[in-house]
Amino acid sequence: MTNRGFYVIAAIAVLATVATVIAFQRGKHSAESTFGGKDDPVLDAKVRRLQFYDWETKVIGPDGRPAPADARVTGGPEAGRRGALSLYDAVVRAARRPAAIEADNGRSGSLFFAVDPARRRVIGKAAATRSAALAQAAGAQVLEVRPGTAVVAADGSTTRFYVLDDDVAISGTSIREARQGTDQSTGRPVTLFAFDDTGLALFRKLTKTIAERGSQLALNAGAADPAPFNQHFAVVYDGGLVTVPAVDFRRSPEGLDASAGTQLAEQLP
Repeated sequence: MTNRGFYVIAAIAVLATVATVIAFQRGKHSAESTFGGKDDPVLDAKVRRLQFYDWETKVIGPDGRPAPADARVTGGPEAGRRGALSLYDAVVRAARRPAAIEADNGRSGSLFFAVDPARRRVIGKAAATRSAALAQAAGAQVLEVRPGTAVVAADGSTTRFYVLDDDVAISGTSIREARQGTDQSTGRPVTLFAFDDTGLALFRKLTKTIAERGSQLALNAGAADPAPFNQHFAVVYDGGLVTVPAVDFRRSPEGLDASAGTQLAEQLP
């Protein structure tokens, strides 16, 4: 897995009649900016590699199944950072799961990892074949992560990982019109893109489901402060979490509207 300098994503829910902007910007929530810029086919191809997941229902716990109510697995309010595993532990957990070949898988084939159980470490990189994994460490044990399971790097980390049920809610095929622009509030260069009609509907559906789940959890708990019960979606790029933003069910009970477009303030490799 490659090094990544990811930024934080901020899903800014505004009035129901006004679109939500998702802004990737280090260390702060961004205000809406003026959307413009020049179409960039190369950048467009990169942005189409983004994948969106429902977070809590997809993070895999020690028993090989999602554990949406276990903050030790999902990270709770610190989703995407807390609860992550070493790469070795993540690969071992992932390799225990059977194949689940489905249309919404983010990956169609298996990945193979050479591992050293005595030292609890992964040797080399993920490989597409068992023989390629062994070529990195002759005689090593090789573990197979089958289709239907993904290992992704934690937000901002190259050493901590999560295991996901690899059901992509929105794929990059629903992203279009990537272009370079400028954030009018900061003057920084940004990447802009939009969802197509299918993506807009899927994003609204995904975030509504997440909002409803958070609302029900807070109601069941009789919580005086419902904020800790906000649930999350995840954005993944090339095997790493870009971020795992919360959906505020009190402000956006019907989900988020991304029809105004999306702002990305980072350079994709």
